[in-house]
Amino acid sequence: MSTPTPTPESVRVNDAGAGAPHDVCVITTIHPDFDKRVYRQIVALADAGLDVCVIAPWDFSRRNRDDFAFLATVPPRSRPARLLHSLRTFQAARQIRARVYVFHDPDFLPFAPVLKALTGRPVVYDCHENLPEDIRYGKEWIPVALRAPVSHAYRAFENFIVSRLKTTIVTVPHLEKRFTALGADAVLVRNYPRFDVASDFVNDRAVLYTGSMSRDYGAANLLAIAAEMKRRGLTVPLRVVDLFHGDEEFRRAFIERIGSAELNIEILAPVPSDRMPEVLAKGCIGLSPIMDLPNKALALPTKIFEYFKFGLVVISSDVEGSRIATEDGSLGILLPHDDHQRWVDAIERLLTDTAYYEGLRTAAKAAAEDRFNWTAEQKKLVSYIRDLATRHG
Repeated sequence: MSTPTPTPESVRVNDAGAGAPHDVCVITTIHPDFDKRVYRQIVALADAGLDVCVIAPWDFSRRNRDDFAFLATVPPRSRPARLLHSLRTFQAARQIRARVYVFHDPDFLPFAPVLKALTGRPVVYDCHENLPEDIRYGKEWIPVALRAPVSHAYRAFENFIVSRLKTTIVTVPHLEKRFTALGADAVLVRNYPRFDVASDFVNDRAVLYTGSMSRDYGAANLLAIAAEMKRRGLTVPLRVVDLFHGDEEFRRAFIERIGSAELNIEILAPVPSDRMPEVLAKGCIGLSPIMDLPNKALALPTKIFEYFKFGLVVISSDVEGSRIATEDGSLGILLPHDDHQRWVDAIERLLTDTAYYEGLRTAAKAAAEDRFNWTAEQKKLVSYIRDLATRHG
């Protein structure tokens, strides 16, 4: 592979694997540094012996391995800048010789068929989310009157691109069904976490939330739960990870609310996915307070499976994805997302009823090790990408 020409927007910082074409080029335009799914995919492909190159707006100095090539791009600073950033990412991808390209962001959809046409190589859309529903119910920056038509227009556009690409990876069955109906491959690779470290550490006596900090994912519920814990005199901390994904205004308001209400909420620094066990050791009860919205209810919440594996007992909103993850509540506690008194009732019981806590903890941990893990999923991923790379070698 020839070394790309550095530009202010796209700087080559590693030449590993230069020369022959890479087996696969993994592309993300907006996912944060070492995003769990994207990085888990990179690691799985590299561990399988494939030659991997990554194009991402990441600080690669934080990586903990050197077995993949990378090209670091400058992340966009605003929503309007994202399309221009995707164009620059496409220009960078054109400089990378690869047998297969895999991209993870809807922003890249307009450029994917062009990349396929110019390279003659398969371009795989790894679809993590149901964005048409997210536009309709979760994009607050879109005027309410426009959300339904924009949602319909985006669905039609996404369907058109998928029908041209013919190669997709999906995380949930309803996306598999939708893309298969368009005549595309739709390989179901569930978003289960990778478990390759010991999980027998002692958990701190604390309540923990490790997911994204946004309205849809229940940030307001966390504040309400902490307020009810304070009212009852519970002294255990509620710990959250600083994952506001660039929404500084929302982050500032959340922190101000903690201070003004004197809530016992601690904000933890984010870490790469391979260091998540360090964070998961900081709690014994794991929360998933996601809002009951159509754009979120069908998603499988990865953090629940991480809680299971690392010995946290789960309390989650009673939505479809969480019902699947907890096997209808047999592996965790399901509650209405907005009944904060019942959430704190559950926290109090788990902190005081040892037999109840240990029963849920043991069953959930066994399920994570037996069923809800990345091992089987990565085999499907590697098999699909290796087959595409071999056929287009």
